[in-house]
Amino acid sequence: MGSSLIGANGRLVCLVAIWCVTTVGQAVQPPSSADGVPVSDEFREMKNLLDEQNGFAAASDGPVIDVPLTDTDNYHDVVKDALEEASGQSGATVRFPENALIPVRPRRTGARHIKMEGLRNCEVDLNGSTIEFDQVSLGILIDDCESLTIRNGTIVGAGRLASRAEFDKRRRCFVITDHDVPVEKLVTVGTVPAAGELYREIFVNRGKDVQWRYDRGKHAFVYRGGPFPDWPDGQRVILQHENNQGHAIKLDAEKRCRNITLSELVLVNIPGMGIVGEVDEGLTIDRVAMLPHDDAVMAVASDGIHVNHSGGGITISNCTIEFSGDDKVNLNSRFWMVEEVSGNRMIVGPVDRPGSISKWGDVGDDVVFSTDTFEPIGDRAWTLSMPTTELSGKRHELLFTESVQAIQPGTLVVNRDRTSSGSVIRDNRFIGTRGSGVKMNASDALIEDNDFENCYSHAVVSQHASDLFWEGVFPHEITLRNNRAVGCGRHESKSKPNQDYYFEEGVESVTIE
Repeated sequence: MGSSLIGANGRLVCLVAIWCVTTVGQAVQPPSSADGVPVSDEFREMKNLLDEQNGFAAASDGPVIDVPLTDTDNYHDVVKDALEEASGQSGATVRFPENALIPVRPRRTGARHIKMEGLRNCEVDLNGSTIEFDQVSLGILIDDCESLTIRNGTIVGAGRLASRAEFDKRRRCFVITDHDVPVEKLVTVGTVPAAGELYREIFVNRGKDVQWRYDRGKHAFVYRGGPFPDWPDGQRVILQHENNQGHAIKLDAEKRCRNITLSELVLVNIPGMGIVGEVDEGLTIDRVAMLPHDDAVMAVASDGIHVNHSGGGITISNCTIEFSGDDKVNLNSRFWMVEEVSGNRMIVGPVDRPGSISKWGDVGDDVVFSTDTFEPIGDRAWTLSMPTTELSGKRHELLFTESVQAIQPGTLVVNRDRTSSGSVIRDNRFIGTRGSGVKMNASDALIEDNDFENCYSHAVVSQHASDLFWEGVFPHEITLRNNRAVGCGRHESKSKPNQDYYFEEGVESVTIE
C-alpha cells in the first residue's frame, strides 16, 4: 500500500514505501447508591439486551472458577487466587459473584490492585459486579495474556479527579463552586500560564510541590507558595487533582499481550487513563462506557484509550467516553533514536521526552532507519533475532540477525511491525475533553459513525513526528466517514477556529466522506 501513495515529494513517498506495512450505541450509566458507588441493575439490563441482540458467546468452554462471595472488605487475595488457578489451564472462565460490590485494596501503597497474568483463551466474567479500587494506583494489569476477554461489570477508581472552582485573587485561593465551566478551563499540574492563557497547566499539588492546600472551613484551595496565576478575579476553572496515577486497565506486552477483548464494562472516576498500553496484535474494545460519579466533573483524568507502539487489529466500537482530561482515543507509532551500536547489538532510546513502553520489538520484527530529516538509510529493513530487552532510562536493547555496525548513533529508528496500524473506530460517543476526540498517529485507520461533542482541540487529529514524543511515523491511509462533530476545534493555537479535523504536514492519503 505504501508504494502507491502520492506524497508531497519523492522523499516522503520513498520513506513511506520502505517503512509502512499494513496490518490488517450509547452505554447506560448505572444508578448510584447513597455513598456514590455505582450499582449494576440498569447496566445488567443493558447488558442482557445487548447479549440478546448480538448473540454473545462465552470466550471459553473450559472449567469455571468462581470468585466466592465472602464477608470481607478486601477481595485482593480472593481474586488473586482465582486468577492464578485459571492461569494454569487454557480455556477457563473466572466468574465473579453476581451483582456484588467487590472492594480491592493492594498489598502495599501504590501497588496494582489486580494482576491478570498467564491467561490463555480465558474469560473473566465480572457478572454484573462492581470492583471498587481503594487507592489511586494501577487498577488491573494484563500481563502475558492471549485470547483474554474481560466483560460485564463496573470498575470504580479512587480519589477525586477534579473540582469546579472560582479564582479569588484578593483572598489568594480557588473557591470550590458548582458553576458550569467549559472544558478548556481545565488546569492541571505544571507551570503558571501567562495572563489570559487558560490552556496551560498550573495546579501543582502533589508530592513536594503542593502550592495549594485545601481549607475545609473555606471550602477552597488556599495559596501556599510558588508561582501565582495572573488571572482576573472571578475566573472560573476546573482544578484537576489527578492525572496519570491510577489507570483502570493496563496492557503489558513485555512477554505477550495478544487478542484482548474488553466488553460491556463501565469505568467510573478513573484517576489516570481508562485503558492504556501495548498489544502484540488484536485489541477489541466494545460497549465500554467511561463515566463520572453522579455529581463529579470528570470521568477519566487523562486519555480514555491510549495504545502505544503496537501491532495491528485494533477495534473500538459502541463506546461512550464522557469528560476526560486528555484525548478520548490516542493510537500512536513512534520514532526512536540510536544511542549505541556494537556488531549486531544496538541500544535505542527516546528522541526527546521519554515515553515508556514494555516491549520495543520481538523476534522477526523489521526495523528501518533514517536521518533526522527523514531520509531513509538503505532500501531495506533489518530483522530482530530475539525479543528486545528494556533497560534503565526507558531505553531498549536490540539484537539483529546481522551486523548493524554501519548505523551511526543519532540515527532515527522505527519498528515498522509496531506502528499501531490497522484500526477501526466506529459508533462511539466522545463527549467533552480539553484534548482531541481521536488522535490518530498511526496508519490504515477507518473512523466512522462517531459523535464528537465539545472536543476542545479537534474531533480528529493526525500528526507526523509530533513534538516531544515524536509520535506519528508518516500516518497514511486514514478514512473518516459519516462522523458528526459539535463544538470541536476551538484551540486556535493549532488551527483555525471550528476546524473539526486537523492533519499535519507529513500525514498522507486522508479521505473524508
